[in-house]
Amino acid sequence: INNTNKTTVTLNIVGESGATYNYSIEDATPGSPVTGTGTLTGGDLTVSSINVTSLDDGTLTATVTLTDAAGNTSAAGIDTATKDTVAPTATAAVVPSTGTAIVDETITVTFTAGGAQNDLALGGTCVANDFDVSGSFTNNSDGTYTVTYLVKEGDDDQTAGNVPVSCTLSEPAGNTVTVSSFD
Repeated sequence: INNTNKTTVTLNIVGESGATYNYSIEDATPGSPVTGTGTLTGGDLTVSSINVTSLDDGTLTATVTLTDAAGNTSAAGIDTATKDTVAPTATAAVVPSTGTAIVDETITVTFTAGGAQNDLALGGTCVANDFDVSGSFTNNSDGTYTVTYLVKEGDDDQTAGNVPVSCTLSEPAGNTVTVSSFD
């Protein structure tokens, strides 16, 4: 569950058609769950647009019980999901940082993730000096990420530390951050 879908969470319930379902979704601090009830139609139902904004990030636990027309209540069905609504943070640095980038010189851009987050991936385009450098994206597994750009004849002249860069990074939960410099 990420920042984009935290208000449209779905819960799939399977059981006896006509049974009443009751669900409760809680975070690690019990006391203010998100709850709902309804009637199971057709034996298989997807409850949609559940808003879990009020719950803390971390592990969410969903519990569902069914009660049939005779008043028999099922054992609880339990499942968990991870809620992560905080976008990653990252900064960019261009190396070399002085002089002028010359033809056939490789410019390395290093992104440093906030909190040494080492599970980011390329979440969109990555451009340096108006050229797609997505294919050179590397996760260094230490909270840093690099892309390289080879200066070619006819490229716009840039002082080495001022090569315009814009890359979108994403984390497993789907939150993204666009890191830009000198654009």
